Order: sequence, then structure tokens, then C-alpha cells
Amino acid sequence: MKFGYRSLLLIAAGLTLGCGVFAACDSGEGPGPDLPPAEHTHAYEWTTEKAATCTVDGLRRGVCTVCGDVKTEEITAPGHDWIVLGIAKPATCTDKGVRSVECSVCGATDPEQTIPVLGHDWGDPVPEEGKEPTCSQEGYGIKTCKRNGCGAEEGTVIPAKGHEWPAQDRRELRKEATCTSAGEEAAICLVCGDEITREISATGHTFDTAYTITKSPTETEEGSRARLCTVCGTPDENSRRTIPALSSGEAIEYEFRLVRTNGVKLATSGVRVSVYEDGELVGAGPTTNGSYRLSLPIGRHTVKVDPKTLPAGYTATAEYSFGETDFICMITLEGHVIGQGETAPSSYRIGSAVQDFTLTTVKGERLTLSELLRTKTVILNFWATWCNPCREEFAALNTVSAQFGDDIVVIAVNSMNSTHDTEADVRSFANMYSYDLHIACESEYDLYGKFATGYFPTTVVIDKEGVVSAISAYAMNETQFHDLFARFATSAKTAEAMLPAKREQL
Repeated sequence: MKFGYRSLLLIAAGLTLGCGVFAACDSGEGPGPDLPPAEHTHAYEWTTEKAATCTVDGLRRGVCTVCGDVKTEEITAPGHDWIVLGIAKPATCTDKGVRSVECSVCGATDPEQTIPVLGHDWGDPVPEEGKEPTCSQEGYGIKTCKRNGCGAEEGTVIPAKGHEWPAQDRRELRKEATCTSAGEEAAICLVCGDEITREISATGHTFDTAYTITKSPTETEEGSRARLCTVCGTPDENSRRTIPALSSGEAIEYEFRLVRTNGVKLATSGVRVSVYEDGELVGAGPTTNGSYRLSLPIGRHTVKVDPKTLPAGYTATAEYSFGETDFICMITLEGHVIGQGETAPSSYRIGSAVQDFTLTTVKGERLTLSELLRTKTVILNFWATWCNPCREEFAALNTVSAQFGDDIVVIAVNSMNSTHDTEADVRSFANMYSYDLHIACESEYDLYGKFATGYFPTTVVIDKEGVVSAISAYAMNETQFHDLFARFATSAKTAEAMLPAKREQL
């Protein structure tokens, strides 16, 4: 076998480096029977064998600088680069034009090149009388071409305008969206005055970051726990975890959860919790969304809470004790009305303690929150004089509040900063109807703004600890008011009103 000078150099390099790869790029044949072909990307050097013109393709030749492979390719003709010399006939909306052109590259000419039709430039259609479009119905009108010298006209359908929705606080929430089902809201169109509705998408589950025991362990059998939806309680199956049997000696994650005296979780972050076992500190840290979690061997624990880190309006017990099977340790906090001058939240949500306030009704009554809560639960119903759903639910609210008078006081509050009503508007409304409700207007505290639901009417429950326990941002009927009020009723008279026979009359 013979080798050229270049091949010998490659072989020498291969022997020196121990490479064994010397073959041509893609030939599949090596210089010897045991050597595989080399692999590389071709690197071509190109030379033009025939230049392309405006109308005729050219040709180029390439040689690979590594393996010497040769290939040829066409050079596509670029086409003429026309320069307009003159226009013999301008194009119009419907007719082609003619122009003379010359190529700037090759000098070719075309004295009668076609100019494409321009097409009409239609203006906005003008509705015909009696055929104007509405929010929900199409209209019909005439559109005119705006191009100079044309003026063509053509009849056309004009799309419906679509309803104009009012601001959020002027819509009625007919059905709240749940985790798995859609809701519905309604409003009066600002243009046509029709009642309109639209769907509110299901919210989807919001799973708690903390785990809840779904099956308690025994001495010999394992248990289980999972994250539950904070709204509907559905467990997240993907989060299920096993709890070891009590006799196993394995560590388990304990959750130290902040709750109110009624057992409802307080989703408050930043409350510092310290955990002790047999008097020795075994862990400490802040809560996240109302929970502090710590992995510990199964046993008994004592917990202390730093009072300086509690949310405004809450107090804690000096020490809490939990048994070995209390994997979710409930740290009960007690709420109270926040006094004027004390630090208070800038906005309220369920679980917030409320700062004390005094409202004056249109009849001159002075109602102070802290005094009312000594014997009753306080219901605030936020409304506006221009809100039809608010006016419609007043009769139901008036009827049901009378049934729960021993336990609940209802104040119909017009927060003028948000409603833009005047005190005269509120008094005029109150004088127009003979409701027994406490009707008040206020601007000093901006109470509605602190709840920020975006809806009228909104009903808020402040329980006897001075804490927000429920917020309903939609219009309610008698049955719905009854169900809400009954949750906070304690007296014998109110209990009688809750009997089925009474309920059927609603």
C-alpha cells in the first residue's frame, strides 16, 4: 500500500499520539483494516465559477480544507432591483396601474409594468336609521372608502357593542365561586340598563402548608396525615404522609398551630414559639401562616409563646402542655377589641381583631363596638343608596335581625368615603322606609375601605371577642341571613327561632 506525503504525516501524528484515527472525513475507509473513519464537520472554501445575474442562476465550487471533498452549488438569481422612471396610469382601489421601470443592476427596462390594485380604505360604517347596534344586537350601516377620488360605498353589518360593566363595587355576587365550581356575578349595564350576568371561574383548592392528621397512629399501627384545602377541607392526596406507630421511636413532625378560642386557625406569621421537653428547650422559631413545625421523637411537650410577637388584639396563656399523640398542638389565643390609640391592622380580614369605634345613627343613637360586644355579636352591613341589591336585601335583613335581637345587633353602615353618598342621601333613604335597623353613615374610620371586598352589599360579623368571624360579599335572602346569624346565637329565644318549624316560615 502506498501513502502520499500528507498521509504519512497523519500516520506519524497518529502513532505519536496513539490516536489511530486517520481516515478521510466521510469515506468510511481508513488507511488500514483496523482503523475507523474520522469524523468532522466539512470546512469548505468557495470559489465562484459562474456569477449569477438578475435573471440567471450562477454556480460556485467548494473544497473541504480538511479532507479535500469537492461540491458545487447553485447561486440563486436575485431578481431585478427596479427603479421607477414614471407612472403612465396610477392604480386605483379597483383597477391596476402601469409604470415604467429600469433595473439598477443590469439596466433592463419594462415600460409597462403593472401596479397592483390598491383596494378600498374603508372608513367606520355609519349606521342606518333604526339599525344602530346595541350592546347585544348587531346593526347595519354604510361604509365609505376614504381614498381620494374613490368615494365607493358598501353596506355592512356593524358588530354589537357589548355590555359595559360597572366598577367592581357596583356588581352583585349572585353565587360565590368555590374550589371546584364556578360562581356568578350580575350587574346593570351602564349603557342599556339591562341586567347582565357572567361566570366567575372556580378558585381551585388552596392547600394548607401544614399537615392535618387524617388517621391517628396507635402503639402498633401507623397513622397518616395530609395537607387540607383551607377553604373546603379536601385533602391533597399527593401530600399524604405516614405517621409512625407510637412504639417505633422514630421522629415525627409536630405542628404547633395558632387557633382562636373557637378552634378556628389563625393564619398569622411571625409569632415566636418555643418548645420544651422535660424542661429543656428543643426548638424555637416563628410561625408561618399560623403554624410552627418541628421534627421530634414522640413524647410530651411544653410550649411558650412570645407575647411581643402576637397579632394586635390577641393574648396567649403563659404555657401550653401537649401529650405524646398531640401531633397538631393547638395554641389557643384570645382576642379582644383594640382600644383607640393602640396599634391596629391597616386592613381587616377573617381573624383580625377590630379597633374600637363609635357610630352615630340617623336617629341620634351612639353605638360603641366595645360596649355592644359585652352582650351581643355585632353585624355590620355595608351598603350604598345607589346599590339596588343593597336596597332589596334590607327587608330580609330587617326581618331576620328582629328574630335574633337578644344575641345580635345589626348596624347598616354607609361608609361615605367609599359610597360617595352624602349624609342627606342616607337620611332620605332612612326616612323613606320604616326599617328597625340601626342605620348609620361614617367617614372617620373608613370601615368599608378596611375590609376592601370590592362589593356592595357586604356583611361582616364581629364576634364577642372583637374579632372578624365572617365576611359575606354578596346580597343575601332571609334564609342566608338566618343561617349566618344562627352560627353566633346563644340565647334560648334565639334557639327557638332556629327550630325547623320556624325555618320553614322564612
